[in-house]
Amino acid sequence: MNRRWVFTLHALILLLALISLGPGRRPQEQNDASMTGAKTDPPVLQLGEELEYRVSYSFFTIGTIRFKITDREERDGRVVYRAHTFIDSNHALSWLADVHIRFYGEMDEASFSYSWIGDDSTSSGVEYRMIQFDYPNNKMYYSVGRKDLKGNRHAE
Repeated sequence: MNRRWVFTLHALILLLALISLGPGRRPQEQNDASMTGAKTDPPVLQLGEELEYRVSYSFFTIGTIRFKITDREERDGRVVYRAHTFIDSNHALSWLADVHIRFYGEMDEASFSYSWIGDDSTSSGVEYRMIQFDYPNNKMYYSVGRKDLKGNRHAE
């Protein structure tokens, strides 16, 4: 599968997931609202929540997308959630497309992402893309590389 197409698919799915989680504000703006006693919406994310989508074209099921909130922790006075997304093509259609993509992300209740990792399994191994957000310093760090058989990441 073309790398550019796969990366576009990754970006599109992440964008759709963030849009579907609802509107958000910058993390600092959310802290300011909670400190002033302003009413905030109930949390959108629930620990253990799992969603599964069957992706179809006509009457063919071409794959599934599974999304799960796996962990919740307090970090710098904020609630941060870890989520995993698994995208797998239908094994019966492997002659057409053999897609196995894993996303791992961290986000707060306002749906602001703190980190994101995408693992793309190909016949030659597992490639990854990692993004880390540093909101206080208005920076984003991006790296690409490969995972070895032990699961260690090596930047290119």
